Amino acid sequence: VEKFQQRLGPIGLQVREMTGDMSLTAKEMAATHVIVTVPEKYDVLTRNSSSGGGSSDTGLLSQVQLLIIDEVHLLNEDRGAVIEAIVARTFRFQETSGNYVRVLGLSATLPNYGDVAQFLRVNERNTFHFGDEYRPIPLERTFIGIHADSYFQRVSRFNEMCYDKVWESVKAGHQVMVFVHSRADTAKTADALIKMAEEKEQISRFTGPAMEAKGYHESKFQMQKSRNQKVNGLFMKAFGMHHAGLLRQDRNVVEKAFLNGSIRVLCCTATLAWGVNLPARTVIIKGTDIYNAQKGGFDNLGILDVLQIFGRAGRPGLDTQGNATLITGHKTLDHYLRMLTHQAPIQSQFEKNLPNSLNAEIAMGNVTNEKEAADWLQYTYMFVRMYKTPQVYGITQADFEADPTLEKFRRKIIGVAADDIYRAKLIRKDNVKHNANYNSTDLGRVAAKFYCTWQTVATFCSKDKFSVGLHENMDDASVLALFGRATEWEQLKVREDEIHELEAFAASKEICPVPIKGGVENVWGKVATLVQVYLSRQFVESFSLVSDTNYILQNASRLFRCMFEITLTRTASMSKLSDKLLEWCKMVERRIWAPQFGHHTLRHFVYPPTIAQTGDKTLEQRDGGTLKEMIVRKLERGGQKYQYWSLIDFDKPNLTSIVGDRASAGAVHAYLRRIPWLDIEKKVQPITSTIMRISVTLKPSFDWSSRWSGMTEPFIIWVEDPDSNDILH
Repeated sequence: VEKFQQRLGPIGLQVREMTGDMSLTAKEMAATHVIVTVPEKYDVLTRNSSSGGGSSDTGLLSQVQLLIIDEVHLLNEDRGAVIEAIVARTFRFQETSGNYVRVLGLSATLPNYGDVAQFLRVNERNTFHFGDEYRPIPLERTFIGIHADSYFQRVSRFNEMCYDKVWESVKAGHQVMVFVHSRADTAKTADALIKMAEEKEQISRFTGPAMEAKGYHESKFQMQKSRNQKVNGLFMKAFGMHHAGLLRQDRNVVEKAFLNGSIRVLCCTATLAWGVNLPARTVIIKGTDIYNAQKGGFDNLGILDVLQIFGRAGRPGLDTQGNATLITGHKTLDHYLRMLTHQAPIQSQFEKNLPNSLNAEIAMGNVTNEKEAADWLQYTYMFVRMYKTPQVYGITQADFEADPTLEKFRRKIIGVAADDIYRAKLIRKDNVKHNANYNSTDLGRVAAKFYCTWQTVATFCSKDKFSVGLHENMDDASVLALFGRATEWEQLKVREDEIHELEAFAASKEICPVPIKGGVENVWGKVATLVQVYLSRQFVESFSLVSDTNYILQNASRLFRCMFEITLTRTASMSKLSDKLLEWCKMVERRIWAPQFGHHTLRHFVYPPTIAQTGDKTLEQRDGGTLKEMIVRKLERGGQKYQYWSLIDFDKPNLTSIVGDRASAGAVHAYLRRIPWLDIEKKVQPITSTIMRISVTLKPSFDWSSRWSGMTEPFIIWVEDPDSNDILH
């Protein structure tokens, strides 16, 4: 984003990032010319801003004129299904609306580029393939197979071989990247290499060039500001570590230190090869065993990952050659040599995610029956691969002869996916024999809107004896336990070194006022604990827990909103639960506990506002920007009798007797009037025995502050029956 903004800024173009970490308001979006985003975010934006296509659509799809998909070989990964969904949506929209969109795919590792060109509808004249001969720097590849009898012997030999290759490069004055396959292994490998360098009295050949680097002192200063002592300790030895579990600012500091030469050897995970352009003269892949959460065990590192990492060897303009080394077990050496000489084509992963993608298209109104769904599949990469590798999909020669367009087969797999989402009550379908009609349910629309998998929504709504979903008598502990059972958390695991810290958090009523169901040794218990730790603004020691908390928070708001809107669709006896879930949505979005957990509503003003600020110079800016925490603590000690509804009618002298001085009383008086509050007048008129008219007049009864409320302050109004807790409207 920085590079694009530097290049395009001078000609008046605005470039913005839109990922899990960054979001844009509608106003910022309108002023932006180039959006850099991830496939999942773009999928959400085009689902929820589109009215289904056609010339009347004013959503994002109608404004996009060029779609660039970098690393298009991700089609081979689970995330590839999202790329297929957005490309299919783009081309179908183009056909219905007449809005022409250019689509460009880029990849450095794409064996069957012709298939991807066909999927992106690129003709042969506009398909460009650059072989190794186009590489600006020649690449020397080395493959080493290690035989070892025991685990410890294996670890030792891998480290020794790795050090030999590192030393070879460092003594020639080059930098090295060592890729490992777990976060913990980055530090372990760096420690092992440092130990060997010290034993061989060669460490000065690492630290000397690092200290002479141009940006060394700036990097050292930034490192010392980091609270990650491990990163700082490695830096002093000219080593670095980098993985997704580090805080974003720590990752940035490490990347800059490697770029300026202050770090000579960087031990990192494969995420660095995909996301950040950090080339080095020498690249080493240490080991090829990678943990696969779905299989619950170890798997071989994918060939595309190997090629991607190898692509980082050699810095254009600085090196005349790149060196890439793969160190693997003796048994798997042959497998990698074979794969690299006869590269395996990338396959589609769309079928795994078909139910979710189908539900989104039905919810948008783009697909209304089985035939339309089968036609929609023609826009996917899976359709291209069905013809190239029919055996992968169980298609025989006889099937081709009987059905050259594969329409029957496409209808069959659509039927299986539709049955899944029908059982989860995301769609309604009739049983017309040759062309079943599909209609989205409220539940299906909620799932598509909040990007929830059909399995998660099924979990939230389940009524079997093993897993009880949303029900009228849920307490807060049950809400958090259910939230923690979403399929989005499948990849999280409870690590042994985290349990002590998690148990300490869970045991504290101050930090976790809601009890943890099932204990912290379960994933849902860990999720429930970390949500409360975040709300209580507690310091987290373990860096893996910091990373997991960030991941949970990226998804927490939409999942709580999904649960809340599900209760609005299930109106019977749900009003109390809807109210509870809305409180959880607000708590997570504003990072503050609700009054029923012992916190005062005025605590909102103790922390800087979480919304975008505008330029109104008001009381809180003269008063240092926020309300003093000690004032709010005094009010909290008074319990419910000092809550907002009790204090709002107090004058300043009365408030002075509570908080102790006139200045504080004046601040409390002003801030109480900043809390959004509506006076409601209603008129109820029975029309028939089953129909009544309710007229509602809403009057804002608070002082508006765009610093605290942003551009708008949303309210949800519903009518409920207090006897049955039914939501009537």
